[in-house]
Amino acid sequence: MVSDQVENAILGVEKDFLASFPGWEGQDILKLTDYEKVMQWIEKSADWRSPWVSQSLHVRIDGIGKTCKEFISVVHTSRIVPDEVNKFGRWPALVLGSLALCIREILRIGDSSRNPFLPLLEELTINTSLPLPPFNRPSNDDRPFAEFLLQLFVQLAHSLLKLALFMVKNQSEHRKDKPTEGFTKLSDENREAVRRLGALCDKLRGCILSNSSDTRSALPHLEQQTTGTSLNTYHSFPARFSRHFQGRGTYFTRIDQIFATSPARPALVSLYGLPGIGKTQLAMRYCNSQIAQYKVILWTEADTPMKIQEGLSKHAVNLGLPGAELRGDNDTWLLVYDNVDDRNILRQFWPEGGKGHIIVTTRDPFTANFRASDRISVLPLNMKESKNLFYDEIGRSPIPQQNPRIEKLLGEWEGVPLAINQMSSFITRLGMDLDQFVKLYDTSKPRLLQKEGYEEYPHSVATAFATEQLQQNPKAVMHAMCFFDPDRIPCEVIQSSFDSDETQGFNSVMCQMDYLDSLETLIRMSLLTKVDNDISIHRLVQDVVYLFMSKEDRQKAFDAVLSVLSKNFPTNAEGQMWKEWLWPLAGILIENNRITEALPLLMKALQIREALLPANDPALGITYYSIGLFYMEYNQLEKSLEYNLKALDVRQRCSDPDEGPLAFTYGNLGLIYRRMGELDKGSDCMEKGEELWRRSYGDNSDRYAICMYYLGNLRLDQGRIAEARQCHQKSFDIYCKILPRNFKTGLCWHKMATFFRRDDDFCNAEAYVRKALSIFEKCFDPTPRLARSTYLLSEVLRDSGRILEADEKRQAAERLRESITTLPYEKDSTPEAFERLVPYFLR
Repeated sequence: MVSDQVENAILGVEKDFLASFPGWEGQDILKLTDYEKVMQWIEKSADWRSPWVSQSLHVRIDGIGKTCKEFISVVHTSRIVPDEVNKFGRWPALVLGSLALCIREILRIGDSSRNPFLPLLEELTINTSLPLPPFNRPSNDDRPFAEFLLQLFVQLAHSLLKLALFMVKNQSEHRKDKPTEGFTKLSDENREAVRRLGALCDKLRGCILSNSSDTRSALPHLEQQTTGTSLNTYHSFPARFSRHFQGRGTYFTRIDQIFATSPARPALVSLYGLPGIGKTQLAMRYCNSQIAQYKVILWTEADTPMKIQEGLSKHAVNLGLPGAELRGDNDTWLLVYDNVDDRNILRQFWPEGGKGHIIVTTRDPFTANFRASDRISVLPLNMKESKNLFYDEIGRSPIPQQNPRIEKLLGEWEGVPLAINQMSSFITRLGMDLDQFVKLYDTSKPRLLQKEGYEEYPHSVATAFATEQLQQNPKAVMHAMCFFDPDRIPCEVIQSSFDSDETQGFNSVMCQMDYLDSLETLIRMSLLTKVDNDISIHRLVQDVVYLFMSKEDRQKAFDAVLSVLSKNFPTNAEGQMWKEWLWPLAGILIENNRITEALPLLMKALQIREALLPANDPALGITYYSIGLFYMEYNQLEKSLEYNLKALDVRQRCSDPDEGPLAFTYGNLGLIYRRMGELDKGSDCMEKGEELWRRSYGDNSDRYAICMYYLGNLRLDQGRIAEARQCHQKSFDIYCKILPRNFKTGLCWHKMATFFRRDDDFCNAEAYVRKALSIFEKCFDPTPRLARSTYLLSEVLRDSGRILEADEKRQAAERLRESITTLPYEKDSTPEAFERLVPYFLR
């Protein structure tokens, strides 16, 4: 039965071949039944000897041809081709003939650097790599082996034929600036064919290797040769060294120790870690430090089989070795496979034996385990190393340059050399003052993170951590991770989403298997790390992903995380860790006027904190006044006052020297008394708070700015307009200087617009409210604030006599308000109704 299958399949492929190349041309090509005939046919072409065909291209073509030759040898040895077909002897030409046509067209193009077809051909042929004969062939009744080999032959023949036909008919494809639709389709089909060929080869290798001890690859390799041979001295690796190298000396010692003690031949070390963490730089530095220890050092980019093939071929040419084989057993050699994404690629190019050492760099901790490798996790720099690197790169001494704002940025970049190098390079190129850079970073952070880089690493920080290339589910998981504490995200909290039939949390976005597959993908990209039952995410990764998320993705991710944590927030004193998890969620909810959603979290936190904490613990006071803030917003002023007085009692009894929380307590009491109409009591509390804020944080801090904002609103209620404007101007100046893109800065622009409107300065009023709108548009959950400020803009336009524009803006404000889904609102088109879209304490 298998014999009949083979005969029918091969005759079917031959029929397709002759239909594609009718007449003498097809018959002529079918005579190319062995590799020697193929090479004779190719060498008749003048292009083979033309000056634009490099020696490297000859080597790559030779490697392709030998791979196909060895594949045909495997088929011959297997004896699966029935006598009825074999007696004509033409079946090898169904692979070799199309191969010859492809090579002829490649030679006409020449230079491999601009040859779009060479990688496609290499991908097809490399994926037929099987152990070479002789091997112990499975028995004749091994039907899976015969069927797999038949499928592989047919798939390869058809894929080569399709490629040959396209190349013959589209000889000018390589001259186009952009690939045509036809070439793009061919590439996609080729990629799918490669996937199918790879799967079949894996099955065949399993059949062969289970019956054979010979596991040599058919592809370029570095292995033993006849005893007594010696390699020429040859060192080839990139020299894109960072000018300043920090904190990696101990890694050299660890690599040396592993190579000295490893029983494996060749010995292997894998360097893995976050993108931009310095794996490649570390490997380059190690190569440079070991020139005297190794007669041969080779380096190849290894993210695709094509790059490995090309790299090894070039080394073979420079070493003067035949084909692409790099051999020698009397000399030590070092081979670096840089940026390996898939461990299966390495199987095809792995050397056997010899005195060699291999370094693999990869993001993937799973690939780093290849062949029981000794793994080294390349970690971020510590703060001292980060500071040294930064100040070395900008050419300034850190001693007179001590700058708390720079140290804050270094903490934000959290030891990632890529970020430090990219930003310091930008400063150096423009000769910027550090304060000037900090201000620019505050206002233009996304653009700076997108700056493509310095010569050692050309990619931007944003590119290194980009999620655009991720599929939908891994991207959704990454987005959600932006709302957790980056250092500890308990797996069981997320898994709990899938324990219920309710559609909530992660369960509303994906199923459990999709989540687990996504988690594996992100761990293999080193974007997430999992230790025991906890997940962590680097703060810079979290920051970059959050920064470049769309508004819709932010809202969706936040709501999913909120649902998960609300469901799992413990109701007893068992959950120590939850004491600190409240504020990133409840705080965001309160600031966005989603008060009803914040209260359950606040009350659960209060229950836990009252059980876990002593009565004078400052954290308990924070919980009391946060709940008081909630009740104030819902006009339950007596309850609000009760909780804030509790907070004041805690603060006055605790021994914490930090007066900041006490300042907030007095500030909240001032807001409550203002809301109750007791303006004198409110003023006394606010003035006490202002003095404490000044002492605790200084009069140029964002916390002092919010105090001035509160005090300015109270002065407005008191009718002290000039003092109110001074307070709001001070708040405005501070926020614009230190947090120019923060939504609270937008509130300040809005507030100053109201003062200009009061003075009939409609030109400035319009400019300021438009600036507020531009800030809100880039903030989280902006719709309520956008609706409020758009309504104010309509009022300003109406005051200045631009009635039609005013009507358009009012309608826009009403449409924005109607789109709000996170809070109830009044439908009146009055200033008061739009003001109430924003929490009372932020109006």
